[in-house]
Amino acid sequence: MKTALQKSAHEIIRVTTHEYQGATMVSARVWYVNKRGEQRPSRRGLTVPPAVWRALLPLIAEELDRLPTDETEVRNA
Repeated sequence: MKTALQKSAHEIIRVTTHEYQGATMVSARVWYVNKRGEQRPSRRGLTVPPAVWRALLPLIAEELDRLPTDETEVRNA
């Protein structure tokens, strides 16, 4: 399963699941390549419980349906 999407030449959006204070959280975060060539997480992103993602995803899909079709190809990282 793909868990990352190439955002630009130097950034990817990575989706991860982790535990925080005993709760499962899902993060969609922008990662960048630092000066040493290492991938590091940025502050840009969203970390919420799975139930919030499940409620949020249909809202995102609805908003996307209102936009004109974008034929730009997106690459998985």
